[in-house]
Amino acid sequence: MKILTTSLFVALAVPAVADIITLKDGTKLDAQILEKSLEEYVLEVNVTKSIKERRTIKRSEVADVEIVNESDTIFEDNIAGLAPAPPYLSLKEYDARIKKIESFLLAHKLTSAGTKASKMLRELKAEREFIAKGGVKTSMEKSGLMSAEEREENALAVDASSAAKEFKDLVEARSYLGALRSYDNLERKFFGTKAHRESLPLIKAVVGTYTKLLSSELNGFDAREERRLAALERLPASDRQRALQAEEQRKSTFERLWTKEEDEEQTWFTVDTRNAESIESTLDALEDEADRLEAVEAELKEFEDVGELYRKGWTAAGEKDKEALEPILDALDEAGVEESYLDALIDRFDPTINNPPAEEEAGEEEEADSEETETAE
Repeated sequence: MKILTTSLFVALAVPAVADIITLKDGTKLDAQILEKSLEEYVLEVNVTKSIKERRTIKRSEVADVEIVNESDTIFEDNIAGLAPAPPYLSLKEYDARIKKIESFLLAHKLTSAGTKASKMLRELKAEREFIAKGGVKTSMEKSGLMSAEEREENALAVDASSAAKEFKDLVEARSYLGALRSYDNLERKFFGTKAHRESLPLIKAVVGTYTKLLSSELNGFDAREERRLAALERLPASDRQRALQAEEQRKSTFERLWTKEEDEEQTWFTVDTRNAESIESTLDALEDEADRLEAVEAELKEFEDVGELYRKGWTAAGEKDKEALEPILDALDEAGVEESYLDALIDRFDPTINNPPAEEEAGEEEEADSEETETAE
């Protein structure tokens, strides 16, 4: 009952929905019809979001009246984008989308928008159930859905694709520092995969854009500092002292952040636009990165798609084909693939290599104990 009350309150709290009045001269009015007669309409026209005006229009001037359904408006503004779900959503993110649609349906189920929302809800719940069983929704398949078994076979490519999506999302959000760090993770863990290759043009663009932004900041640095110091001089002594103390505290906070990032072995450091050294340091790193990316692009021409290579390794391991598996393991290792992926192939080929049977371990311990006893005697 509490959920129902809340949902109804939200629905009732939405401002009255305006209709679309199209005049014969082509003008469209976003308005509410307050009164109507055989000769005219009395409208409340939305001039802006906060400004409305009352207007009387003759029926002879009106070409069309589109009555907008409130449920449709709420659906388009709040629900329509929830399905289909994008790739790599977590179960928690699915639950949040499902809950939002269910709340909408409590108040609008019997509308045309409710019909669409019900269909979306069924799709999201089916996907959530599929993913809860170990499947994954990726951008790699036409259907988008990959079973738990297929995911194991394509683990390296799937994980690389997920990391590439995170990188692209940060670029779209114009979080260039975050994007640089995310790409660094993508390249370090998934070098040579299709997702890594496809991310190269974008990271090169990020490097170029971030370089221009920081160069602009550095070019205007002296002028900004001059204005800041002049403004400080104009302040009363007590206010100037407080401003100077605040600036010292800000510098100290930034220095601690840099120390923390050094300890974490970050490749890319936070930039303080009030600190010329941090701007210059990052610009130098960006210049080196631009050159390095060109070398990476050339190097990748010598590499087979590492994600596809992993898939071949999975097949060879399943067929117990040691002769085919060994060179694949060597190539993956050379590409810098994390040990966990190599172990997955080895375990599929022979689980006892990485995890000797408990009986053997117990036998070895007994032999060792026996030898120690004999030595003691």
